[in-house]
Amino acid sequence: MHKIRHPSPISEKSASFLKHKKQLLIDGEWTSGNDSQTLSVYDPATGKQIAVSAAATAEDVNRAVAAARRTFDNRVWLEIDPAERAKILWKIADIIDSRAADIIEIEVLNQGMPAYVAQWTLGMSSNVFRYYAGWISKIQGITTNLDTPQRNFHAYTIREPMGVAALIVPWNGPFYFACAKLAVALAAGCSCVLKPSEETPLSAVMLGEIL
Repeated sequence: MHKIRHPSPISEKSASFLKHKKQLLIDGEWTSGNDSQTLSVYDPATGKQIAVSAAATAEDVNRAVAAARRTFDNRVWLEIDPAERAKILWKIADIIDSRAADIIEIEVLNQGMPAYVAQWTLGMSSNVFRYYAGWISKIQGITTNLDTPQRNFHAYTIREPMGVAALIVPWNGPFYFACAKLAVALAAGCSCVLKPSEETPLSAVMLGEIL
């Protein structure tokens, strides 16, 4: 195993976050996974290892999907009043803003993007939750009359969530893309399984903490 060396300077909070192995968030609980497999996480600017992350096995993925399916079928999320669900997404955005400095530092370390780019994407990340929070109470169907010479028909559509959404996040904007995919899926009423890039998993762990 590579010796982990953190670049200097780095905040004490980020150093503490990187120190411990990152776990998987499955069914509301943090876990090291089925057989405790790990991934080495690197700083692309230096090539040095900065953290260790749990690696999900097929069994872990199946367990996550099953948990998401169960919560969807039980309507745990959908039975919350739309206005309250909107408040939850808005609250997520507020917490992202409150942890902006920490998320930016980890995003720069793990992805290698310049700090000003990380700051820009962080602002988009919180705002995408606010944007889709506004849609939760506005996802409606359409009603229309279909007239023919013989008779009149009344047609309507109902918009319903598809079920479990698999959200695969790329390495080049890990925190923003995770937020963008998660916010729209939650707004639509879906349960989700989020899979970050194995190269840039750290900010997804931070998002899991926020949620």
